[in-house]
Amino acid sequence: MAKGVNFLLHPAACVAIGTISGCFGGITRDVWLNEIPYVFRKDVYASACIAGGIVYFILLTWLDENPASLLAGNVIILIRIAAKFFNLSMLDVYL
Repeated sequence: MAKGVNFLLHPAACVAIGTISGCFGGITRDVWLNEIPYVFRKDVYASACIAGGIVYFILLTWLDENPASLLAGNVIILIRIAAKFFNLSMLDVYL
């Protein structure tokens, strides 16, 4: 996402780029491990990346790039941990 910000892209495009690159890394990892990728299951994965991207752009109004990215990354981690702890999935959100 920082690259998109540096190239003055629209925030929505930056969030999309960050989500795609984050999810593709997970897909690559799972394919190498011969597992079904998390993104293709009902797991909270891309949604956490989108939320983290939004938080990143909100934090950029008050903080520099490095603290904003660290805090946004922590938001993504906390969302994923909470989803696992409370056994939430994207199907629960839409049903």
